This record gives sequence, structure tokens and C-alpha cells, in this order.
Amino acid sequence: MPSPGEADAAAVARPAVPEPAGVARPGADWLREGRELERSGSIAAAIERYEAAIAAEQTGDQAVLAEALRRLAVLRHHRGESERARDLCRRSHDLALQIGDHVLAAEALNTLGGVELSTGLLAGRPPRRFSRRWTSAGRAGPCAHGWNRTWGFSPTSGRAA
Repeated sequence: MPSPGEADAAAVARPAVPEPAGVARPGADWLREGRELERSGSIAAAIERYEAAIAAEQTGDQAVLAEALRRLAVLRHHRGESERARDLCRRSHDLALQIGDHVLAAEALNTLGGVELSTGLLAGRPPRRFSRRWTSAGRAGPCAHGWNRTWGFSPTSGRAA
């Protein structure tokens, strides 16, 4: 007997109208389905959708690609594939900086930080390591002031504020 989440996931997994042969779906559609499946607990199906979004947007909507990379990183990390998750986060971050989307860049760094914290790789290291990646574009970005209040150091200098 399927769980309540599985019933919802089955509806998302099977489109009501079959796709015409040779018509590619936009990555945004795959990303939306992936989010719905992830929320319903169908992780394997969500991973497939995020991977399809990544494949669909290699030369298309780079913001969709950056988000799909980050979301896939979270699921890979939860499946014990932390090194792969780190790589996906870095790709998402680099891409977000290339397109000038500082919110997506911050989300990628946040995800990378979560992976690092949960795997114990930050033990005994100063938080500057990640602030350097954030400022690599030559400016502190929109979240810099919050860092001073939240973490007690400046992301641009790495020193106590």
C-alpha cells in the first residue's frame, strides 16, 4: 500500500498528456516537478527530475541550472554522497556568480556550508574559508552586513567585526 506521499508522487511522475516525440521540456518544468517530488518524499524520482533539469539547461536558463545543481547536491548529500554534493554546490555557486545572481550564489554557499558542517570538515577551521568564495567576485554582496550581526566577523576581511 503506497504512503500518502507516494500517491501524490505518482500523479506527478506520470503526465496526464504524453509528450510529443522530439519535443524537449524546459528545465524549469523538470525543476518544478523535482521540488514537488522532493516535498512528497519521492527522493529517487526528485533526483531524476533535477538531473533532467540540469541536462535540459546546459545551454539554456542558467538560473534554473544553478538551482537544480544546488537541490541535487542536498539530495546527494543525504544519500551519503557528500563529495559529489560539494562538487554540485561549487558548480552552482560558480554559475550563480557568472550570471550575477547573488541570492543563488548565497544559497549555494549555504548548502556547501551545511555539507561541510554535517561531515565535520569545518571542525577547528575559521569561517573565513567560505567568506573568501563569497567575495571572490570582488565585492561582499547583499548578505555581507548580516554576517557581522550573525557570525561576528566581516566577510570581506575575515576578521572580527
